[in-house]
Amino acid sequence: VSQARYKTKNKLDESLIWIYDTTTAEYLAKKLIEWLYAPKLIVTLSGWRPSATSNALICYEQGDQVKLNHPSLEPDLSNVKIFMVINKTISPTDRMVHLTLLGMP
Repeated sequence: VSQARYKTKNKLDESLIWIYDTTTAEYLAKKLIEWLYAPKLIVTLSGWRPSATSNALICYEQGDQVKLNHPSLEPDLSNVKIFMVINKTISPTDRMVHLTLLGMP
């Protein structure tokens, strides 16, 4: 009713055939709430090979997982927290690789 009134479509209004019992549905709901409403940690790295990663930035692609290791990071983040590459750009003007990383829950 609300979708028709406000001319919107719920993003999660899909047929989820792999949910076959209430335990699975409750687990999915809990994980979605954690993912959608938890604060997001976003990090931007620029350069070719900053000291925070083990590989050159050019080697990473969208969807890759990265652990950052740098002395100026907080101890609960350095070499502990996993980040996912959500954006990669290569700038032809300054010849730098720019990565945007999202902290994984």
